[in-house]
Amino acid sequence: MMSYLEELIISINRTHKGLGELVAMMQVVVKARKMMLVVSPSGCGKSRAMEFIRRNTPDAFMPDRLSIRGLAGMEDILTSFRSVIIVDDIANSQNDYVRKTTITTLSSLVYTHRIQSQMMQSVDIEDYYGSAILGIQPILLRDVMLTPEWDASIQDKVLRYYHVQRPIEPNLGFPDVKMSYGIDFDKAIEYKPDTKLIEWKQLVALGDTQWSRARTREHMLDFLRAIACLNSRTEVINDDLIMLSRLLRAMPLESLSVSKEQLEGDRRLNNNLLALLVEYYSYGGEFSLANLVLDFHVTMAQAYRIMEHQDGLWQQISKSPTKFKPSEKLLSMLKSYKLEVKSGN
Repeated sequence: MMSYLEELIISINRTHKGLGELVAMMQVVVKARKMMLVVSPSGCGKSRAMEFIRRNTPDAFMPDRLSIRGLAGMEDILTSFRSVIIVDDIANSQNDYVRKTTITTLSSLVYTHRIQSQMMQSVDIEDYYGSAILGIQPILLRDVMLTPEWDASIQDKVLRYYHVQRPIEPNLGFPDVKMSYGIDFDKAIEYKPDTKLIEWKQLVALGDTQWSRARTREHMLDFLRAIACLNSRTEVINDDLIMLSRLLRAMPLESLSVSKEQLEGDRRLNNNLLALLVEYYSYGGEFSLANLVLDFHVTMAQAYRIMEHQDGLWQQISKSPTKFKPSEKLLSMLKSYKLEVKSGN
């Protein structure tokens, strides 16, 4: 018998190709009471997915923008909150400082279930057992990663979900799918994984690309319990581990696209690499300069200059039209992180 999440993914992908896994992971995050940054360039469907979650999650809260000052005025709403805060696009926040503090504060709120007197603004929110989902473009995530708060307050508490598929023929409607909520998260029995099980080892390897080992265990166990609950079960089964690995298979994109020259130095996200990987996955293994011009609103000359500075990661395969595919160097890197390689590459 097909699981609820499998049916959800198939149903959504039937009309909104590539969004099924994203929506499924969002629902897991909501059930598990976690925070998720959905990372993708504009035009990849993250806003459509978040609006779908808002419409189908009881008491979901989706402010136009969010800041510390804004949270201070929402204490009555967010105290004893049990649903999800959704911020469609963190770019709507006024400046870098507001974006950083919004992510830092929400990550603390979701993880510790409370906030009191942040910085110069008086905030008092208690008994918060909800989740948070924020949309962010790679170029803005790059800036957030350069802040001291990334290591201190954000990295270990937040899932970064790299959504790297752009709809070639966008469906502007919403999926005609009825969501199920299963049973309450607190009814799930504590899961004690067999650490020798290959499926568990795969989840640990995925988590290690973003979190410390302790946080990896914590987050993965909560996600597994959430999947069981969405399938109206109190116990985690092996199929839940397989489903979670499928939903989180893009996690290693962070290791692939982030460089760090010192153990305690800055992390630098290669947002151009992520953007080009979106083209690679969206167009079936190769893409043209014309695709870049259309999708990122650059000139043909700008697109060509960008491709000239990709450190040998992309190989030109034709001149008219000018097309690219991954070089052997990039293919080797994708395979080493067990990331998807399109057929024919």
